Amino acid sequence: MHRRPGAGPTGIARSWLRPASRRWPGEEWQLLLKTHPDRFTELEAHLVAHHPWKNPEVFAVAAVAGAEAYLGWVAATTSPLPAAE
Repeated sequence: MHRRPGAGPTGIARSWLRPASRRWPGEEWQLLLKTHPDRFTELEAHLVAHHPWKNPEVFAVAAVAGAEAYLGWVAATTSPLPAAE
C-alpha cells in the first residue's frame, strides 16, 4: 500500500486532552513516519481513514536539510509501486 522508509513509535506522550470543553490528562502514542512530500496526501488520507479518533493529530514537518544519500534513499523507497500488469 504505502511505501515509507521509516516508521516507529517515539514513545508515550503525556498531554492534556481537551475534547468538547472537558479537560483531562491523557497518554497517547506518537508515531513518526518518514515519507517523501509528494506522498504525504496519500499517507494522511490513509491514517485519517483508519484512525479511531474523529480528528487525529496528523501533520508534516519538513526536512529542510539532510544527508544527500539518505534523502535520495527516502525518495527512492517512497516512490509509487509499479502497477500490476
